[in-house]
Amino acid sequence: HGLSSGNFLTVPLYSDLILHLVDTLGDIDSIVSHSMGGFSTLYSFYRQPTLPVNKVVLMGSPGEARDFFDFYRSQLGLSPRTAGVIEDHFVSIFQQKPDYFSAAMFADGLPARGLIIHDEGDAEAPVHYARRIHEAWPNSTLVTTQGLGHNLKSPHVVGMVTDFVRQGSAQQAAKYYYENAISN
Repeated sequence: HGLSSGNFLTVPLYSDLILHLVDTLGDIDSIVSHSMGGFSTLYSFYRQPTLPVNKVVLMGSPGEARDFFDFYRSQLGLSPRTAGVIEDHFVSIFQQKPDYFSAAMFADGLPARGLIIHDEGDAEAPVHYARRIHEAWPNSTLVTTQGLGHNLKSPHVVGMVTDFVRQGSAQQAAKYYYENAISN
C-alpha cells in the first residue's frame, strides 16, 4: 500500500509509533493523517486521552475492524471455521476481538479540535465511518467532498488542511473549501 517498503503495519503498531513520537517530541500542535493513519491516531488518543496534541485532521479514515474482517471473509469465500481460526489468531496477537477496534469509540469525547475530511464516493472507507466519528467527537467538523475518492487528491483539500493547521479553525477551513472547490 502506498510507497512504503515495509512488509506489514497494524493499528496498534502504528499507534505505538505515534505515542513514541509525541513522547519524544513533546507537545505537538497538529497531526494530519490519512486512512489507517487516522484510525491509528484515534486509537492513540483512546490509549492516552491526555495526549498533548491540539488539532487532528482525519482524511478517509476507516471505522471498524469488524467490517474489514467481514469484507475479506466474503471476498475470499472463507468458511465459518476458517474465519474463526483467523479471528482467534487476531485475538492471540492483539489481545482484543476485532469489534474492539472502532474509530467512533476511539473518538468519543476526544479533546483535540478536529477536521474530518471524507469523500462521499470513497470505495475503500465508506463515508458513514466519518459521520460516526464526527457524531462521537464533539469538537470536530466534518467536510465531505465529491469525486475525489479515497486519496482526496485536490489542491482545495490541501488548502483546507493548511488553513486548519495554521489558523486552528475547522469552520474556517471548511468555508475555504466550499468557497474555492465548489466555485471552480
